[in-house]
Amino acid sequence: MNAQQIRIYLRSLSGGTLGEAARKALLERLEALEDDELDLIFPEREWTETVPAFVPESEQIEVYSSIMAQVRPRARVRRMTWLRAACALLFVVAGTLATLTWWQSIEESQQAVAVQTRWMQFSTGAGEHRLVTLSDKTRIWINGATTLEVPETFDARHRALRLLEGEIFVEAGIDPSRPFRAEMDSVKVDVLGTSFNMRNYHNDPGASVSVATGKVAMRHKSISLILTPGKTGIWSKHDGKLVPGKPSGKPGSWKQREFHFDGETLGEALDELEHAFGYRYYTKDKRLLMRPVKASFRDQRHGDMLRVLGSMGRFRYRQQDSLIIITAISHLP
Repeated sequence: MNAQQIRIYLRSLSGGTLGEAARKALLERLEALEDDELDLIFPEREWTETVPAFVPESEQIEVYSSIMAQVRPRARVRRMTWLRAACALLFVVAGTLATLTWWQSIEESQQAVAVQTRWMQFSTGAGEHRLVTLSDKTRIWINGATTLEVPETFDARHRALRLLEGEIFVEAGIDPSRPFRAEMDSVKVDVLGTSFNMRNYHNDPGASVSVATGKVAMRHKSISLILTPGKTGIWSKHDGKLVPGKPSGKPGSWKQREFHFDGETLGEALDELEHAFGYRYYTKDKRLLMRPVKASFRDQRHGDMLRVLGSMGRFRYRQQDSLIIITAISHLP
């Protein structure tokens, strides 16, 4: 098995398509590699700037055990050096090669099928939540004031959704043979098996993606961001730039009525509550909405949350049906 064949096997291993016999042969060949062979299989230019791919701990342990079972005592020092290099490089390069090929195939094949796909639409009103389960077991939590489109059926090669407006949290079913793509405006999100939050309300300054588990690629034209758990990407509606956002905390916590505000403005906090509970908020003094708030809520009533924010933001409020009118307690400087 030469270097090129090993690289082909690594791609299949990362994509979950390598047979058991070939898998065992690959592990045996990797264990016997010399340093010069490592340089051919894992050229430094391919991995020094690469974001590592996610590999389940069970697979790492299995590879480690397979290699260590064949280590001879007199070769332990050299083998341990190889082991450290192999464990790191195997998962980085295999994941990178497979991911690049995968994104390319998604782009080409989904463009061809998009024209003939029939879409279903799901919508929620302000304050309404909904859970949709797709045919591949993907689950989508839909926040208030949201419009979402999904195909009537997934074909044999593709899975997709479109967020037209609002916010969703997606737990994508794992299916290596059918990559999953989510779209909003001109932003594309490519995933294989992961969970993530997408948000794109019309009054938001940007569309955002936050990852809870796994890894996604957030793309706009030729620019890509690789997002891992806790990371957020933001596409600016003002200048079209795609940039990393601040750490996302707990993506999708809104579906459990959890809200975490850590320095966000009062206006941003009220936007969150508006989508979740369906109330509208009004104040004459727009400077009040710029006051920072820091609070966490879990499954609390709207009125209790508003009282805490009022104490923190120094405002009082009164309610008329679904409208909340806010006034400052003290004069703003």
